[in-house]
Amino acid sequence: MNKILKFAMVLTLLSSCAEAHAVESLLESITVSPSITRLGAFFGTGLVGMIAHYLNRWSRGEFVGNLLDYAVHKNPQHTVAAIMALGTATSVAFATNQLDAMPMGAFLMSAFGTGYTCDSTVNHGGTLDLKTTVE
Repeated sequence: MNKILKFAMVLTLLSSCAEAHAVESLLESITVSPSITRLGAFFGTGLVGMIAHYLNRWSRGEFVGNLLDYAVHKNPQHTVAAIMALGTATSVAFATNQLDAMPMGAFLMSAFGTGYTCDSTVNHGGTLDLKTTVE
């Protein structure tokens, strides 16, 4: 019984060391990688595009109120869906190494346009009825 307990403790110690090393290696690769910086910049610029779409709709008089009231209080489902769409588009661009391949001007315009389009496509206000959208 004592040998089994010692063996289990050694296995636990080894697995925790391996996990700690894996996490440490992952953190090192994240802090060094310029792709991660571009990933954040793409998503952040996409959020600016989403805000620009809000301002466009607000300037045309489609709704009255501020961005926080519109996005968080009146249409939280649509806001979450639009942010998820932007996150998905950003992930696809990152996974296919497109973020590193683009020159900075194309990068910023693609990110802005992606955010604007995600908000334009998904964030219409009212109730989000996925059943009619999917069918």
